[in-house]
Amino acid sequence: MRKLGQHFLKNTRDAQVAVDGLSIENNDFVLEIGPGRGALTIPLFETALKMNARLAAIEKDRALIQGLRDTFPKVDVIEGDALKILPEIIEKMGKVGNPAEFRYRIIGNIPYYITGKFFRVLGDLDPRPQKTVIMVQKEVAERVSADPGDMNRLAASVQFWAIPKIIARIPRNEFIPPPKVDSALVSLTPKGPTTLEKDAYYRAVRMIFAQPRKTIANNIAFFTKDTKEQIEASLYNIGINPSSRAESLSVEQIGAIAEEIKRYSLA
Repeated sequence: MRKLGQHFLKNTRDAQVAVDGLSIENNDFVLEIGPGRGALTIPLFETALKMNARLAAIEKDRALIQGLRDTFPKVDVIEGDALKILPEIIEKMGKVGNPAEFRYRIIGNIPYYITGKFFRVLGDLDPRPQKTVIMVQKEVAERVSADPGDMNRLAASVQFWAIPKIIARIPRNEFIPPPKVDSALVSLTPKGPTTLEKDAYYRAVRMIFAQPRKTIANNIAFFTKDTKEQIEASLYNIGINPSSRAESLSVEQIGAIAEEIKRYSLA
């Protein structure tokens, strides 16, 4: 259990808050990540049943899988690593019924050490889920939902494609065994279509957050052959102070920088 970083939710009230936050609709496909002992699966299954929603779960721990299948015979319990098989499952489920009407939602209490990778996998899914609700470390929840002024690389990356919102804070004593940190439930609602080019945007994020204590211009200069004066003039032209730091930026401003970077001579 320790090896997989598992901490099982024991409070049914918290589990219901997570399920309510998912806003399941009729005929949705719902995928639970890491059901563990089923504390979240119980209210999730009850809600899915009412909404005529399909429910599946991905569990990596073989010791838990048979118990889940015995307890929830109507839930498709899939053995595997969600980081590796999630895109494949979504593609497969999207072909069931009418693909044009396929809608799905993701919920889970994932091991905290895979949170960053899990966010990246979610961001690359096509189509993206209608909504995702996951349990993460409280500090990570606060980071990912940060506003301009407190922006960071994780928030900038996730907020490119989703609107994060903390829907509950959960103390460590609500888990068995209790982790060393407090937790929070975060909902991720996908944004609509954007004209921003994903690869260019993420390249800009990597550049401007490379050394957060440095100015935007200094960070960009490290990756380009352009002079600092050229970079500063370019940033001024799009209304951004080159002496400010990346933490002050909005997603839209980062997108504008991404467009400018296309014109630079990269090192």
